[in-house]
Amino acid sequence: DIETIKNYWHNAQLEEKFQKLESQSQQEDFWKDPNQASILKELQRLRTQRELYLYIIKAKPELEELIQLFGSDEQE
Repeated sequence: DIETIKNYWHNAQLEEKFQKLESQSQQEDFWKDPNQASILKELQRLRTQRELYLYIIKAKPELEELIQLFGSDEQE
């Protein structure tokens, strides 16, 4: 269910975590941070999750439209 996915994304504050790490990684002195590797690893994990989340949210209306079209074709 798409609402479950949206609720999980929101409740886990994943967008906020992603934005924070993204901003942190853009700082001029980020390369000096001793936790740089773990931050980048977490950022990559969140980036992948975010890309999938955004794809699902975007694809849902398109999939619903396709389902309606196929349903219409079957009835004809």
